[in-house]
Amino acid sequence: MKGVVLSLPARGRRRSVKQDFSLDVFLKRNLTTILFTLAFTAGFVWGAMVSLKADEEFLGKMDFLFTTNLDSRLSMGVLSSFAAHFASNFIFFAACALCGLSPWGVGALPFILAFKGFGTGLSAVYLISTYGLKGIGFYIVVVLPGAFICSMALIFMCSECGRTSVKLARWIFFDSEGAKPFLLVAKKYLAGCVRFLFIMALGAVCDMFLWSFVSKLFF
Repeated sequence: MKGVVLSLPARGRRRSVKQDFSLDVFLKRNLTTILFTLAFTAGFVWGAMVSLKADEEFLGKMDFLFTTNLDSRLSMGVLSSFAAHFASNFIFFAACALCGLSPWGVGALPFILAFKGFGTGLSAVYLISTYGLKGIGFYIVVVLPGAFICSMALIFMCSECGRTSVKLARWIFFDSEGAKPFLLVAKKYLAGCVRFLFIMALGAVCDMFLWSFVSKLFF
């Protein structure tokens, strides 16, 4: 009798595969990431439109953050190339990390991602409009891999920063006794930021290799 009782299926514990993979569940679990991806995409479109009308002076001023001066980037050494690509992404990383530690930071994150997308679109259209088919090949082979790694890392990092910012706001304004558990969340948050920084460093290494060696196949 005991064996029969133990073999009976527990009611309410089974979940259908259809429920696990439904659109509603997917959107609920990934809504923040989707919204930040849309912000990045909007910035990309904005940057592409601006690049069509931008002059050389404007593009030159944006080169410290984005690839808008091909000659200067190609003339860099291996270590200088790594430093340039890593530094430009570190600025966005630092801004997002600080937003995660502010109760109002979640409101600024979409604008940071939109500006990152703006630069990505600006660089893409600049290369394509200036160099034609060669620019398309150069962007896909040399620029896109590192840019994709760093952009995706930044999007997922913003999702983590946004959740931490909301938790901080809730604990500050609605739950004054939540300071102690927030210290544990902050520790986990900072560890996550270090992981995202490591991924961005890998993206900079990818850029360094492609710009230092593969770019010579095009220019």
